[in-house]
Amino acid sequence: MQEIRKKLQSELDELDTELRVHLPKEIKRALEFGDLRENSEYQTALQRQTMVQARIRELRQRMSEVARSNLSNFA
Repeated sequence: MQEIRKKLQSELDELDTELRVHLPKEIKRALEFGDLRENSEYQTALQRQTMVQARIRELRQRMSEVARSNLSNFA
């Protein structure tokens, strides 16, 4: 169970860094290209941001389930 938690936490940390550090830089860089309606770099960065946010929610939910499962083993 500890190995699963460690793996989930590692992925969560990587995605959190991407969401808070790398993606804002990509979005800012893409904004510099101008017209957002036809800016594929901007659209791609926003799509990636949405995907990362969804995966982070999934991982947090899974970690919560693992923690509950782990606690129920002690009861």
